[in-house]
Amino acid sequence: MSFPSDGVFASHLVRGLFYGLGFALVETVWTSLFKEREDGGLRFAPDLKGHTTWAMVPGSILGGLYGLEPLYIYGHPSSDFYTDLSFRILLFPVVIWLIEIIWGALLFYGCNGTRAWHYKGKWARMNGFIRLDFFVPWLGLGALMEAVFWLMSQF
Repeated sequence: MSFPSDGVFASHLVRGLFYGLGFALVETVWTSLFKEREDGGLRFAPDLKGHTTWAMVPGSILGGLYGLEPLYIYGHPSSDFYTDLSFRILLFPVVIWLIEIIWGALLFYGCNGTRAWHYKGKWARMNGFIRLDFFVPWLGLGALMEAVFWLMSQF
């Protein structure tokens, strides 16, 4: 097996690790700030006990490379399929939900009921794989990702 000599494989690998580890960091920070109650509600309770699971990292890598990155590549002004900034930010929660549904289902149904997460409460949907009320935090993260991609494009 030979790899492309122009650095495409290495670039893809670095970006994949950025997504996987980036989302692990985001989830760890989120869970150190907010705790989910039994009824599914959230409470602000900051501590240093944030957590994530390695089972989510491959899903984050694949979702970032094949779900999020196309938003930024094809949504860029130099692309034929340009979309404006607000549309890309609005699509961010949808892409995140798709990643959570697909990866959550693959883990759950393909690994004897293994769950990387299980949302509870009235906003939980799709067998606990997504939470609809996380739309606003996902919008914020989408805006942050736009800023990161813009900064990266400046170098």
